[in-house]
Amino acid sequence: MLSYGGNQERLDGSTRPYRVFINHRGPDVKETLATTIYHSLQHTGLNVFFDKTEFQPGQKLLPTIKEAIRTASVHIAIFSPRYAESPWCLEELCLMLGSGGKIIPVFYRVSPSDLVGLKYGKGIYVSAFNKGKFKVFYADRLQEWKEALEEVSNISGLELNSSTFNGDEEKLLQALRRAVIEHVREQRTKFDHGLVGLDKIVDSFNCFMSKSSKHRGNCKTVGIVGTVGSGKTTLAEEYFYRNRESFDRSSFLFGVREASERNGLQALQRLLLKDLTCDSHAEINTVREGIEILADRLDCLSRHKQLKFLIVIDDVDDHKQLEALLLKDNILGSGSLVIVTSRDKAVLKLSGISVHYEVEPLAMEDAAELLRRSAFKDPEAVTDFDRFIQIAVIKSGGVPLFLKRIGWNLMLYGGNNEETWERELISEIPEILNASYGALGEEEKQIFLDIACFFVGMEKNSAIRVWAGLGWEAARALRKLEYMCLLQIDENNCLKMNNHHSSLGREIADKQLCNSLHLPCRLWRSNEAQNSLRGLLSLPESTKLRFTDATRIYERRSGTHTFSSVKIELLEINGDISRGEVLIDLAWLRWRDCPHTSIPRFEMNNLRVLELVGGSLEDLWGPGSELPVQLREINVKYCSELATIPPTIMSLQRLEKMTLDDLPRVTTLPEEFCELGALKHLVLKECASLTCLPNGFGKLTNLEHIDFSYCQNLLELPQSFGCLIQLKCLDVEKCKNLIVGADRFENIRTLEELNFENCTGLQRLPNKMTSQNSLRKLNLLGTSLEELPHDFYNLTKLEELRIGSPFFTSIPSNLENLSCLSVFEICMFGQMNCSPPSKLGHLILSDFFERTTEEAATEVNTICVYGLNDRMQPGQREPLKKIVNDILKIMETGSPCKPAHAVGLEEEVEHFEKIALQYAERVKIVGIVGASGCGKTTLAREIYKRKSSLFQGSCFLYGVRDAASKIGLHRLQEELLEVGDVKHLTVPNISEGKELLARHLKHRRLLIVLDDIDGMDQINALLPPTNSLGYGSLIIVTTCYIGLLKSPSMPLTAAYRMGGLNQSHAQQLFCWHAFGQPSPLHGFQDLVELLSSSCEGMPLSLQTLGQQLHGKPKDYWETELVRISTILFKEIKQCDKVLVIKGDECSNKTENLLLLRWYDCPHTSIPPWISMKNLIVLDLRNGFFNKLWSSNLPLQLRKINILGSVSKLPKSIGQLQNLERIIVDGWLNTSLKSLPEEFCHLKSLKHLALRWCRALAWLPERFGNLTNLQHLDLAFCSRLNALPQSFKELVQLQYLDLQSCRNLEIQPQFLGQITTLQHINFKHCGELRILPAQVPYQVYLKNLNLIGTSLKVVPDEIGRLVHLEVLEIGSPYLTGLPVSLANNTNLRTLSIEGCSSLKSLPDSLLLLKNLTINSPQELKKTLDEGNRRGKRLILKKKNLRA
Repeated sequence: MLSYGGNQERLDGSTRPYRVFINHRGPDVKETLATTIYHSLQHTGLNVFFDKTEFQPGQKLLPTIKEAIRTASVHIAIFSPRYAESPWCLEELCLMLGSGGKIIPVFYRVSPSDLVGLKYGKGIYVSAFNKGKFKVFYADRLQEWKEALEEVSNISGLELNSSTFNGDEEKLLQALRRAVIEHVREQRTKFDHGLVGLDKIVDSFNCFMSKSSKHRGNCKTVGIVGTVGSGKTTLAEEYFYRNRESFDRSSFLFGVREASERNGLQALQRLLLKDLTCDSHAEINTVREGIEILADRLDCLSRHKQLKFLIVIDDVDDHKQLEALLLKDNILGSGSLVIVTSRDKAVLKLSGISVHYEVEPLAMEDAAELLRRSAFKDPEAVTDFDRFIQIAVIKSGGVPLFLKRIGWNLMLYGGNNEETWERELISEIPEILNASYGALGEEEKQIFLDIACFFVGMEKNSAIRVWAGLGWEAARALRKLEYMCLLQIDENNCLKMNNHHSSLGREIADKQLCNSLHLPCRLWRSNEAQNSLRGLLSLPESTKLRFTDATRIYERRSGTHTFSSVKIELLEINGDISRGEVLIDLAWLRWRDCPHTSIPRFEMNNLRVLELVGGSLEDLWGPGSELPVQLREINVKYCSELATIPPTIMSLQRLEKMTLDDLPRVTTLPEEFCELGALKHLVLKECASLTCLPNGFGKLTNLEHIDFSYCQNLLELPQSFGCLIQLKCLDVEKCKNLIVGADRFENIRTLEELNFENCTGLQRLPNKMTSQNSLRKLNLLGTSLEELPHDFYNLTKLEELRIGSPFFTSIPSNLENLSCLSVFEICMFGQMNCSPPSKLGHLILSDFFERTTEEAATEVNTICVYGLNDRMQPGQREPLKKIVNDILKIMETGSPCKPAHAVGLEEEVEHFEKIALQYAERVKIVGIVGASGCGKTTLAREIYKRKSSLFQGSCFLYGVRDAASKIGLHRLQEELLEVGDVKHLTVPNISEGKELLARHLKHRRLLIVLDDIDGMDQINALLPPTNSLGYGSLIIVTTCYIGLLKSPSMPLTAAYRMGGLNQSHAQQLFCWHAFGQPSPLHGFQDLVELLSSSCEGMPLSLQTLGQQLHGKPKDYWETELVRISTILFKEIKQCDKVLVIKGDECSNKTENLLLLRWYDCPHTSIPPWISMKNLIVLDLRNGFFNKLWSSNLPLQLRKINILGSVSKLPKSIGQLQNLERIIVDGWLNTSLKSLPEEFCHLKSLKHLALRWCRALAWLPERFGNLTNLQHLDLAFCSRLNALPQSFKELVQLQYLDLQSCRNLEIQPQFLGQITTLQHINFKHCGELRILPAQVPYQVYLKNLNLIGTSLKVVPDEIGRLVHLEVLEIGSPYLTGLPVSLANNTNLRTLSIEGCSSLKSLPDSLLLLKNLTINSPQELKKTLDEGNRRGKRLILKKKNLRA
């Protein structure tokens, strides 16, 4: 949105630009028609030039008139009988024609023919031109005047005596007013061709205005706030010109801040008085006098004429300005509106304006379009600068003024070269923002810089505690920063800052140096902190440094100079820090991955906020440690070894907030914890082992906020809990085993928020819960409540109520007494036995349990019936009807861009019917199996839709897996019983439910779909006995696990495997959701092919990705491709985000680099001129690296691929928390001997391949910390001799390749609790003599390679591997194979190699008809002989099946 500027250039003084110029002869029409026209247009807010009363004292007449004519967009020429006798009128007419503005002729008692008659010597104007004075004094002007009159006669005008008006001046006035306003609007539209996104912002403001109900007396007053250049004036002006016709009088006071400084507030008061009363002669000598005059005049108009006023007071920066211009509450009439724009919310609040609309930055696409329009004459023809445009948009934060300034300068200085763009992006924005920064006080500036460098995203109160330790009054400073729109506080009370503000703060911080040093006070870049402090030997005593990520700097210094020589106030470290450091001035410490078992003995007497994230802590403070007694807040997260909280914590008597998050070993708190009398905020979140709280917990009487969410083993609240008389918020979400005592809340009267979500042990609300008169939010979703108390209506302040219980059947009828209730969410698991309250118009019902579309629609229509009855007010019906229609529409479409038909579904249905429904069994049980998101449910739903009419009854149980955990299998059995016409039958337990199913579904021909099964308990509970169902019944089961379908208790007819869509269908489905059509838009074809292929044909992935990219620009698509793609470089076309280097090639275009491939790199590490700030994929081919990088840490890196030699991996690799994939192929004799311990910090790592690393001898002891690892390839690591003890903790491991690890001693128990393996390769592991005990229990195992091992026996338990498809065996010591191999019904390939002692194969293998055996001929002959023993095999087959 551009800032409107065409006619905003002001004339000298307080005069605004004139929109309308009235050309008339005073003696003829001044007291009649001209004055009426002037007042009528002036009341619409247009500034009209009328006569000499418009002049300021000392102004010259002719220059002022000429300027007024030049700037006016509409000129009204009133032709009266003696018009031509005035040389002034004729001269003005010529100037009007020369200005290019619109002229509207008004013929008052004359006709257009009188103007034309001059040419022929006719008409009433002939005599005027024939007078002697004209011929003497104006001889040189006569001809031009005549031509001017003739030209105007050809312009369509308004003739008073025409048949249209018949002499009615009122009708003529109305027509003229409409014509002027319409033309002004057209002119604004023409000028505002660059106002990108303005309509969206105006619509947003209109929506805000419709919701806002706060008024100042009889008049509505609204503030528009925003940063400098955000478009406040533009929005106010656009709203003004679009809506002023709805008001009787209007006035727009532009630029009050500048105008008041230049001409005083009295001039603005005179202007306001003129606009609203048409009195341009009033004398206002003082501001107080002006206030009184305005009040008297407008009060009179408001009382007697009941006029509505529209007033805009623009760019206010002092409350005294509003005292002078904002009238008292009762002055303006009802329906009037005052809009005030300002950068400072505090100014508005001081004046009693509490309703604020904050102008948001432009959306990315609108900001880019605005910059193009400002910088280029033909923006559509320019495509070479998209990269710079994107940078400018991000750096400007979408602020229109910054974008315009950049664009104008580029157009002025030639924006067709990259140097100009780079210069403008560096210089323009800070220059504008410095004005806001300069208005801050010294302390406010320092707080602004701290936020920009360190505290964006920090909770506001935590930051205030830090600054309090430095002696700063931070709360007041934050309010001012927020009021000046330099800072935002989000809904979570965290500090936010726009990109341009944080960039400005960091640039300023870089220039503020310490005394006598050439170092910035704030070292906020991690590499800068390391480089700057590494060589520092001593510092002056007065130096104070704030820096972050100063990892291990102190250990690299020479001598004894350490942190003790510097006064550090803010510090963030990652890793180790030596003992004996004196950090006496430290106010904030964030310590990541502390390697110590307890916090070292630092002297931190001023520490206010301590944050500990990860690490090896077992205790917070060791015995004898001195605690930081000034501590106000402590946050401990993800410390998996921390088991206890020390009793010495009671010495922190000033502690106000404590957060313990995800500490799995903490079981309780010490009794001494209850002595923390100042504690107000306590968070014990995801402490899985926490079972109880200390008995004296009620001593913490200042506690206001408690969060015990996800402490699933917490059993009860202590007896003393009721003593927390100041408690306002309690969150016990998902405390499944929590039993809330009946008397725990008796003495608490201050509760405002209470969250019991998913507390399944909650069967009734505690006693006197309804006496919580201050309660505003109550969440009871996922509980076991049966009903609400009868006196629930006493919660009169309740605003949000959420209920969900499988036992909940009724809503109290008196719920309608909760007058403040605005959100009512109910999850209905069964039928409601009574209607919702009649006053449903102000409530929102949502979160329906998963059902078919028809069932969900029935529930919604039920709500519609309840809401749209005769008891509702008429105004409440339409909004609720719209909600119902919207819900139904979402149910029908499910996507903003739904395909015209289900892509590929028709072919899938045909294939399913051909394969799965061809069998002639009495009762068919068909399984649909496939990966999540492949479309199993969609296919089952389509079959159900087409076939259900052919059966006596049908039932589709959606999402059995989730439903079983939410409501129980016995509730699902009740739904199945309804197929047998058994309504409202309660099933007490699962075993009785199975009996009821067998009895009531007997002999009925049914269609049943069990969707998303993941356990045998679900099959046993829901699958009716097949011998009891009627002939021709069909049961369809969908699941991700093929093993479930092959259970003996599942008499499966056929299994239908679902894979992904083919390439054509995948692209078509993707395009439907991304573009709303089956084919890609122009220019997106390549991206569609790559992105759709990354989804591997999975419909859900294609749909989700398509919806995510819907409406996004091409740059966003390219970024998303790099983020999710596993495609090789050769499949990605070269662009400025992808760089391929060969040898020592040099490129300076690395700023936005996302993918880097380097062939034959001559360097031993990535050189610093390669910018890896945004790098996602690093691919190095055929190089020799001592280490990957020395600086320039690629924190965004997700994939590393090294095909070459590397001697070691840097310790800093542990900081790459986004890294998911590492491949090192060391076929070039890599010298990698070990991995750094920090490698185990890679929590996101899923794929690790270290092939051919022949020097690799061991893995880190904490290797098991890589809990997300799914793929591990250590093939040909011939020196690897052992796996660490922690290996068994890789509980998500699916692929393990240990081929040719010849010296590896594989312990029998090395797999521990791992049960997820699908591929194991022990090929040529010569030391493997006994198959590890856990291998036969890998129920998902598909491939097992044992060739080249030293196995002496294959255990019988190998027959348990029901999913095994490929088995390769080879050992010279193996003498036989177990008969149980025949139980592996999925076995397709059996390869036998090097088994010199194996003489025969078991005959049972002949039972596997699809088995292919690759073995020596002599072994195959043994099977041929067995095949001739047919009768014996048939008997054996029967015995095996039995």
